[in-house]
Amino acid sequence: MIHPLLGVRTDFSLGESILGIDDLPAVAEKAGADVVGICDTMTISSVVEATKKLGKLDKRLLAGVRVRVIMEEDAGRDKSERETACFLKLYPTNDEGMRSLYRLLTRGFDADRFYFVPRVTWDDLASTLDDDCLVISTGDLESVAQRDDMLKAMSDLAQRVRFVARFYELVPSDTPYFSRQNHRVIDWAKLNGCFSAMPEWEPLVVQPAFWLDHDDDAYSCNAGIADRRPYSDYLQPVPRYQPHTVKELAAATVRASNAVADRYGRNWGAEFKRGLMNTERLVELAEYKWAKLDPSLPSLANDPDEELKRLCKEGWSDRFTAPIFAHQPSPAELKAEYLPRLQFELDTLRRLGFAPYFLLVSDLVRWSKSKGIYVGPGRGSVGGSLVAYLVGITDVDPIRFKLLFERFINPDRLDLPDADLDFMSTRREEVIAYLADRYGAENVAGIVNYNTMGARGAIRDVARIYGLPQDQLGATKFIGDTHGVSAGLKDAFETTHEIQVFAEQFPHIWDRALKLEGKMRAYGTHAGGVVVAGEPLTKRAVVEKRGDARVINWDKRVSEEQGLIKLDVLGLSTLDMFDQALKLIFQRRNVRVDINKLPLDDEATLAIFSGAKTAGVFQFEGGSVRRLLKEMAKTASLSFEDLVALNALNRPGPLDAGITEAYIRRRAGTEAVSYPWPSLKPILEDTYGVIAYQEQVMQIARVLCGFTPGEADVLRKAMGKKDPVMMAQQRDKFVQGAVDTSGMPDTDADRLFTDIEGFAGYAFNRSHAVEYTLIAYQAAYLKAHYLVEFYTASMGIADSDKLASIVKQAAKDEIRVIPPDVNISTGQFEPLNDCIIIAPLSAVKNVSEKGASAIMAARSDPNPVVVESSTGRRKNKVTTTETFGPGRFVSMEDFKARVPSRAVNSKAIDHLDRVGAFARIVPGQAKSTDPSRQRDQIELMPAISDQGVVATRDIPVDDLVADTVVQVVEDMMANLGEAAVPCELGRAPKFMVILDAPFNDYEELKHQFSYVNYVAPSLHDAGMRLDDAVWTWVLRRPLKKGERDLPAKEVADSLPYLYREIAAMKPPVIVLLGPQAIKTFYPDLKGLADHVGRKTYSAELDATVIVGFKPTQIYHDASKREALTKVFSEVRALVDNSC
Repeated sequence: MIHPLLGVRTDFSLGESILGIDDLPAVAEKAGADVVGICDTMTISSVVEATKKLGKLDKRLLAGVRVRVIMEEDAGRDKSERETACFLKLYPTNDEGMRSLYRLLTRGFDADRFYFVPRVTWDDLASTLDDDCLVISTGDLESVAQRDDMLKAMSDLAQRVRFVARFYELVPSDTPYFSRQNHRVIDWAKLNGCFSAMPEWEPLVVQPAFWLDHDDDAYSCNAGIADRRPYSDYLQPVPRYQPHTVKELAAATVRASNAVADRYGRNWGAEFKRGLMNTERLVELAEYKWAKLDPSLPSLANDPDEELKRLCKEGWSDRFTAPIFAHQPSPAELKAEYLPRLQFELDTLRRLGFAPYFLLVSDLVRWSKSKGIYVGPGRGSVGGSLVAYLVGITDVDPIRFKLLFERFINPDRLDLPDADLDFMSTRREEVIAYLADRYGAENVAGIVNYNTMGARGAIRDVARIYGLPQDQLGATKFIGDTHGVSAGLKDAFETTHEIQVFAEQFPHIWDRALKLEGKMRAYGTHAGGVVVAGEPLTKRAVVEKRGDARVINWDKRVSEEQGLIKLDVLGLSTLDMFDQALKLIFQRRNVRVDINKLPLDDEATLAIFSGAKTAGVFQFEGGSVRRLLKEMAKTASLSFEDLVALNALNRPGPLDAGITEAYIRRRAGTEAVSYPWPSLKPILEDTYGVIAYQEQVMQIARVLCGFTPGEADVLRKAMGKKDPVMMAQQRDKFVQGAVDTSGMPDTDADRLFTDIEGFAGYAFNRSHAVEYTLIAYQAAYLKAHYLVEFYTASMGIADSDKLASIVKQAAKDEIRVIPPDVNISTGQFEPLNDCIIIAPLSAVKNVSEKGASAIMAARSDPNPVVVESSTGRRKNKVTTTETFGPGRFVSMEDFKARVPSRAVNSKAIDHLDRVGAFARIVPGQAKSTDPSRQRDQIELMPAISDQGVVATRDIPVDDLVADTVVQVVEDMMANLGEAAVPCELGRAPKFMVILDAPFNDYEELKHQFSYVNYVAPSLHDAGMRLDDAVWTWVLRRPLKKGERDLPAKEVADSLPYLYREIAAMKPPVIVLLGPQAIKTFYPDLKGLADHVGRKTYSAELDATVIVGFKPTQIYHDASKREALTKVFSEVRALVDNSC
């Protein structure tokens, strides 16, 4: 006897269930079920993973979908009048039935159907569903049985579509809601002849199951998170939506039947009994079983293998008749290494049937380049393919750079290829549009992301719906990361004191967060994933809408199981920078630079890296990598290979494990280089015995243990996944292979496996490291040889936050950015000479890109503008005309006459005037570079005018200020308590310093400033003293021992007193030393370390505000002292009139 558990929903039904795929074994066990029927709402996305999960237990998935249906007339009604939808269920009996569901659910996302959620009409059902491949039922919760018009439409649908079977559902619940629904649906069935000898509709008992335990109110939390409503909205009691055993289901069915009899005086016991028996019949009818599909790709040639071979021959001539990156293989190398490698790759691709994929990607890259769209040299493991290099997919010679084909495609297994490609960010949409035009829009779509609740997110989401203030959630910041991946809540509880305290203080939130961690929270869109199929996608997937994007319902893992091969079409703004810089170089110098032919040993370029002057250089901009560059350059000049290794090692895993430092020490000769076995020296020699790359792990397995290339790739993947069962199998195989192949003692081999296992978790893809280091090298080359073009292009692609730091760095390299000029500036940054860049017109507040275009259009319009004006009245009226233009503007009146006011209004003109854009055409005006314009320029062009305003005043220390400060202190202590800390006034203050909070030993130090050990040396180096400043805080009490976060409510209570101090003292310069202080003035600023030294003039405060950092960072990193000295040097430059 089969016991099916029907009515299960998973967390793919957002907010409707807390049962994840991993819960299904427990669900089946609790119900004692052989078959689990899942009907998620308007999605079948759980089908693949659920099938595999249950299959491991020799249990079967019965796949279905809960369909949200509306009446046809509701689809077009006014939004405020649209009625509530109802639900029915569909179960596919075969593959054709599942394809019907793909089409139906896709229809639900069309613009005329989607309204907050996907919906379909009865006509959609009738016109989309195929005959003889589906079972239909009336549904459980919010069933079509709730409305007479829906039941009538259900009857009509059954006449238009030939279903394999039709069921009316009975829910085994004795609540009034379900008693009414059960009674209505039985009455309807009776009217439809369902009690005849050959009934059209038969009863089916279905028990909804949304959680494992009856008292699991995490379900209500989940619903609140999905609906963005408070937990209090879900306090009403809910039925037992949990798995039932056969015995429990039978008892619940009897109770439900009795409830109908009691409430409506009708005994439908026989129908309920038949409904129980029909659960087995549904299992027999709904026979659909998911199976992996063969790959589907567009056909680009009658014989793809021959076409790919032909392209490789063309590429052989193109690639090897001239140097690429100053390297050209010799004829002997081509014969001995390249030709055998090419033959091996082509044979592998032919055997696996992947030639069409390479043709597709090659076509895309060739088209992009033909349209002037820059494409990166490669991304990810595709760099290991010689075929990809020859057909133009990559610009990386895999043999020259020692890259492995097997890292991209395992020749022993049918793992689908996955080529990642970088395109110019500004033209990425053109690339995707080409795919849709070339292969048909119905065959191309993006890929969905399944976004789950992480550890921090689960706590924050649950806390929000319970109404817990954000300032109580500081503990979540202490949930650690393991090599960049957040720890789980259980692990965090075991290792983190703050989390233990939180769990004890808020047990109800902690308990729910534990249950919801890892559950589905939302659907998103993969950043670059695109699938291109050889047939309409609705034969393999549901095509959903996410904003303006079309995406398939399967994520990147499942899409491969469906035979849909993914491309990553990603935007990389550095390629936009290359495009702009190379165009400028040609325009200004008549030099065409081919960045794919650069020598990789160019001294000037490598000097950029050795000097850590890598601001604006892709992948090498951060403080961490610049520190490592300086460290490496101390002992020897850097090579391209050093940069590749550093790119791989400058990541959380190697840094945390000390591998990066070991590499640097061994390279410097301060640590001995050793190898675990003599035969491994050729593999590890380039990295001084350190395992830096995944490819090295694979080579070790092949050389030491005799693994095939495919087996070595399996080992790499097993180590990456850290699957205990797989790792145990691989360990035995590795040890035995090392003994048999190399004669290594088994104990040594076992120890080596353990070491490699640790390293492999951090090892990086060498192909990717080489490809991205090439991009970095190309950027550095442009910076080394074409500095003004490099900075001009970098400014052109930068967002507002990053622009300020680039302008600042350019100034250090003696390249100045000047304000715009209405007769010179365009819509982008333009170099005027080798040391001056003029800002675009749109850099000024209130001047839009449209306004800038209007100014340029007026300037280039060959037709003059005639303006008519009148004076006097009636008979004495005199009309005059004045002609303006064409060409450059000669006066402000000329500008106003020729530029449409709808594009550039009076406020925009005023702002242009204040920054000096009219200075050359308005007699008597100060130049745009005159110091008198600094305040206006910093206010209206904050990202560009970073020089600050020179102070013209000190902070007064008179009776009025003193009285105000005393009053602030009294009010503060009265409202915040006696522990409130007053500001510290220097003897002759010229600027103000704002820190996050007093040090926790403030009371012990009495009124001695507690940061003195960190701040005083930097002040001294900058030529100033502690007495030159006012020292104050955001939080007005000392931090408690172990307290790291500032409570939000206390900060809010303290800020008014800080603002009163600023208003009373009117400091001309304010320095922010701490993340909370910075957040107070720059609430949206991210990546604070990149903005140290940033200056912004605040017109409201009439002060220059300078970003610093928390001084105690110097305790952990002594080099920070120099950075703090630079900050105070900037201050001195502004207050120097009185220092």
